[in-house]
Amino acid sequence: MTLHISYEHKCNQCGTDYIPFDADVPCPKCGLVESERYDFIGAAVRSTLYNLERYGSYQPAQLRKGCRLYCGSLSRPRPRVNRVSGDIG
Repeated sequence: MTLHISYEHKCNQCGTDYIPFDADVPCPKCGLVESERYDFIGAAVRSTLYNLERYGSYQPAQLRKGCRLYCGSLSRPRPRVNRVSGDIG
């Protein structure tokens, strides 16, 4: 099983969900700077290294499959649109 990060924090003033990952990170809605901190970047690095050591990839297999499907759809040829006239061709 891959290692996932789970963390929930609500602003004490307005209830907005956000991650206070550094000393100067304010709530994105009301601007309150709280004393609680969560080392999100360190946790993300530990998670990716764990997945790399255990499964040979930074991403879980399910995520890699989803990324391939999504990225594959982005690489399909698309018709060119003339920006001046709007003609497709």
